[in-house]
Parts: sequence; structure tokens; C-alpha cells
Amino acid sequence: MFTLDAPARLSIAMALTGNRGDPALMRRQDEEAAQLGMSGAEIDAARAGRSFDLRRTRVLRLALAVKGEERADARRLAIQAGIDSQVCREIETIAKAHLPPTSIVGTVLDPYPKPVRPSGLGQSPTRLLR
Repeated sequence: MFTLDAPARLSIAMALTGNRGDPALMRRQDEEAAQLGMSGAEIDAARAGRSFDLRRTRVLRLALAVKGEERADARRLAIQAGIDSQVCREIETIAKAHLPPTSIVGTVLDPYPKPVRPSGLGQSPTRLLR
């Protein structure tokens, strides 16, 4: 029977936060992963939402699909890989805790938006006056 161990939980967190560009978070995760015995390749794979283990791959796919249309398919594949429905619910709960905030109408907001360059920035002052 598959249980959600500490490396699997950390892999979920890394997959869901890997694109945030937070160096302090990444350092903490790297330290925790090293303490758990994860290799550099396993860390890189987890951040990309992958694993070298089939079951952990299914765990990550379900976690990444928790709010998407692929959730049912990801859950079915997890169960086929020997992950029971109770563990699937636990994965979904963990994943939901890592989701970015949503707006009132239900669309996901980007918690790390790209900076917008104001018009005229970088142009000479005289050109702006024209």
C-alpha cells in the first residue's frame, strides 16, 4: 500500500512552488530534500512536476491537476498505480493549500506578475514631449 511519505510531500510542494522564483524557499526545500536523502536529479525532477518513480509521478500529476479539467484522469491513473482514494484526497488537500489566491469570479490570479513597462519609459524626455 502506498503512503504519502515526507519525500513525496516535499515533491508535491516543490512541483507546486517550483516556478515562483523564490530563492529562499528553494534553499529551504533543497536543504530539506538533502536531509531526506533526495538526489539533485530528484529535486530537479520534482520542481518540474516529474519523478523517476511511477507512483510519485502519479502523485505529482494529481497534485498539479487538482484545479484543472484533468483531475479526474489524474486521479484514475493514481488509483491504477496503487494509490488509494484516501491518499488521493490527501494529495488534493495538500495541493489546494499551495494554490495561488483566486479572485471573486474564480479566475486564478498570478501571484508573481511580470512587471509592466510604462509607456515612454526608456525614451528620451524630449521625445515624450512631442
